Amino acid sequence: MVDDGEWNDKIGHCVDEPQLAQSFSAARKIAVLQCLGRSGMLRTAKASARLKEISGLTEEDTKTARKSWRTKLLAAVGGVSAALLSLGYSVSQQKVATAVPQVDVGTPISAGRWTVSVLKAQVTSELPNGLSVSPDKRALVVEMSLENISSESSNLYGDLLVLSDIPDLPKPDFYLLRDRSILWDLQPRMPETVAAVWEVPVDLRLPETLTVHVQGAAFKPRDNLYAAPGWFPTGDVAEVVFPLSEVASGDGN
Repeated sequence: MVDDGEWNDKIGHCVDEPQLAQSFSAARKIAVLQCLGRSGMLRTAKASARLKEISGLTEEDTKTARKSWRTKLLAAVGGVSAALLSLGYSVSQQKVATAVPQVDVGTPISAGRWTVSVLKAQVTSELPNGLSVSPDKRALVVEMSLENISSESSNLYGDLLVLSDIPDLPKPDFYLLRDRSILWDLQPRMPETVAAVWEVPVDLRLPETLTVHVQGAAFKPRDNLYAAPGWFPTGDVAEVVFPLSEVASGDGN
């Protein structure tokens, strides 16, 4: 006959309420026996066998319980694998979503407030207005077609272009090429050919090909800080790569 007292006494080291242990499932009882084994309560095979007898476990119970544990383990492994695959897919999708599209030279690029088509880049010793650059400097000139598609005139184009090959450049000066003057406000819906000009040290090593990142902006009726409407930066919207040519003084653009 099964000695409930002996069973309850043994499992008191592993469960809080030993009197309930008689109703445990086979898997739960095996877990208790494993606990006792780890705690040193079952020092001999005879003691282990006796406690299995007391618990009422049969060989079939043991096999069923082990099968149940294997099933749960496989389910857990499958769940973790699915989660990792999902995470990898999400990261992959985010990389695809954040990749900057590369466009051809002369392709119109929608950048929010502006539509811009980058045309060419060159290095010269003269500014677009015909004046010489500062001593020990060269002019790096990027020409483009630029259109203000907002409803108001604007001169907020200073951050429109970023030269990723040449770090730490200041904002360029912009020139209106049809009259070779400094560009101020650009009127809505009146595309113009303009030049962005950076003066760089004459000994700065420039790349043979130039990578230009066009920066976008989005309109918000109410911003988060002042609850006022405005255009706000959205980051890179396009990348243009093209050769950088050098123009001798007096050759023009």
